[in-house]
Amino acid sequence: MRFGLVGYPIAHSLSPQLHSAGFTELGLNHSYELIPTRDIYQAWPLLIEDFVGLNITIPHKQTVLDLVDEVSPEVKAIGAANTILFSDGRALAFNTDAQGFIKSLDFNVSNKKAVIFGAGGASQAIIWGLIEAGISSVSVVNRENKELPFGLKVYPYTDTELISSADILINATPVDPPVDLAKTKESAIVIDLRYTDTGFLSRAKSLNRKTVDGKGMLAYQAALAWEIWFGFLGPVSTFHEVLGRDI
Repeated sequence: MRFGLVGYPIAHSLSPQLHSAGFTELGLNHSYELIPTRDIYQAWPLLIEDFVGLNITIPHKQTVLDLVDEVSPEVKAIGAANTILFSDGRALAFNTDAQGFIKSLDFNVSNKKAVIFGAGGASQAIIWGLIEAGISSVSVVNRENKELPFGLKVYPYTDTELISSADILINATPVDPPVDLAKTKESAIVIDLRYTDTGFLSRAKSLNRKTVDGKGMLAYQAALAWEIWFGFLGPVSTFHEVLGRDI
C-alpha cells in the first residue's frame, strides 16, 4: 500500500524516514513518499487512485477540505486537516496535529497563558489542542489580520505586553518570529514546531528559557496517523529513535 506527504516545499521532511522505519520494524510491505505539489486540486485525482492514506502539510491543510467527502469532529472544529484516509472510494479527513502537540509536551498547560506566532492550519490545530487541555488563555500573533476560530483575534508582533506576560510561546511559522525573547518571563517555555535547533530556539536557550522543538509533535502525530490508516498506534519509540530524540 502507498502512503505519502502532500505539500510544498517538502524536500526537508523527515516523514518518509519515520514511516519507512515503522513499516520495516513491523514487517509491513508499504511505501511512503514525498508528493511535492503547489496545486493539490490538480494532483487529487491521481492521489485518490494510487494512495491509501496521506499526510497533508503547508500550504494545503485548509484547501484540502474542499476535496474530501467527510471530516472528523476535530477537523470541523479546527478548520484544517493533516491526515487523509481513502476508503471505499471516499476521502476522509482527520487532524492529528492537536493531539500530537499536546502528547509531545512534558508539562501541564492548564492555567497557563500561551502566545502562538502564525495563524495557519498548524496554529489553529494547536489552539484547539490547548483549549481542550485546559489552557487559561491563548492569543495569536500574526503579520496580517485573519479570521480565527474559537472567537480569537489576531495581535501584532509589536504587542510586547502580550509577549512579556506569556507562559508559553509557540512558533507555528516557517521562519523566526521578530520578537525580543529577552522581554519574556524567565520561566517562559519557548516552542518551535520546526524540527531543527532554530535561531528562535537558540536565542531562547541563550536566555536560559526552557525550549521544545517540533520532533516530539512529529513523532506523535505520525503515530496517530497510523491509528487512522491501520487501526493501531504507530511505533512512537521507533519514530523518536529516527528523529534522534529520547522519549
